[in-house]
Amino acid sequence: MKKYIYILLLTFAFIGLKGQIMEDANMLYKSARYKEAVIAYESLLAQDLESSSLYFNLGNSYYKLNKVAPAILNYERAKLLNPTDRDINYNLKMARTLVTDKIEGIPVFFFNKWMENLTMLLTSDAWAIFSIISFGIMLTLLVFFFFSRSRRIKKLMFSLSILMFLCVITSAIFASAQKTRLTNRAYAIIFAPSVTVKGSPAESGTELFLLHEGTKVKVLEKLGDWTNVQLSDGSEGWVNNEVLSVI
Repeated sequence: MKKYIYILLLTFAFIGLKGQIMEDANMLYKSARYKEAVIAYESLLAQDLESSSLYFNLGNSYYKLNKVAPAILNYERAKLLNPTDRDINYNLKMARTLVTDKIEGIPVFFFNKWMENLTMLLTSDAWAIFSIISFGIMLTLLVFFFFSRSRRIKKLMFSLSILMFLCVITSAIFASAQKTRLTNRAYAIIFAPSVTVKGSPAESGTELFLLHEGTKVKVLEKLGDWTNVQLSDGSEGWVNNEVLSVI
């Protein structure tokens, strides 16, 4: 019994220590001691503490230090966890204006864009909870359907239960899509000041085009020390793994 009490006390102490480090890091940021704030925030990440606010604050610290790539990287990670946060999206937009490469993306079909925006309205956990609640409502409606003697109420309960069933399926799909975004990190940020994209995974490969620090790329595949990346305009090529940091 004492063993479990000690473990519980140590757990609370560890949580309290993390909270204190976070508070100290925030104070350092407010005092414009951005380098020290970065060290404090990074130490929390090293302890496997992850949250949108932590990534956001770290991104702000890097932004104040004029470090474009780390700022964008952490804003992007914050957005993964909290895609609808206005502050995160605004600061990410501002950081992107500092990137040298201005790449026009391929136009997305309006329905696909609409579905993507709808999916990102909630986090994966929130969509999962919504799915469970919808399922519970559906079961309740079905109970009323089976035990009601009124034909009108039966029709209403059946129609509403069908609607709730569609909500269950849709929200489950959205939850899965959001979960996939978190687990399969398909995008990365260029961290080198500039890098030449090659036509093949080798230093002797044909030089295709030049990318600069802070540019976001999609990771297609990896081969040894090389990664095949794609830009938002559809251009592809190979870069060394060392110049990339996965979101």
